[in-house]
Amino acid sequence: MTNSRNIYDYLPQRVPFLFVDDIEQLTDESVITVFKFPKDWDVFYGHFPRYPIVPGTILTEAMAQAATILALHVHSQRGKLGMLVKISDAVFRNQVGPNDSIRVTGALRQQVTPFYTISVALETNNIKAATAELTIYVGDVNV
Repeated sequence: MTNSRNIYDYLPQRVPFLFVDDIEQLTDESVITVFKFPKDWDVFYGHFPRYPIVPGTILTEAMAQAATILALHVHSQRGKLGMLVKISDAVFRNQVGPNDSIRVTGALRQQVTPFYTISVALETNNIKAATAELTIYVGDVNV
């Protein structure tokens, strides 16, 4: 659905800290993003080198990036900055490893502008790997 130009309209992150390859779906109520972790990603050489897995903090960041896209999309908030301010009920159920693709789905649960609470789920190989409820703050960029 989306190319990198559209992703960059929503997110300030860039490679190597961008965890969205594509936005498959985006409405005022939900988002679906996808990303593939390359086999030769540097993190795998240091995060359990004999059994490389994606750190939970990175999975959380991938979910936060999807949630930020949704928060900024609501009421056309492009040009503002979305920041993760709260993580609730995070659960990591399965591991994500080299060459795995992830699919993050997010659903808007509550909006009290400038705060957006979004329920997110991350899947790999059609198996739920992580879930959380994230709160994103949307504000002006003052940098």
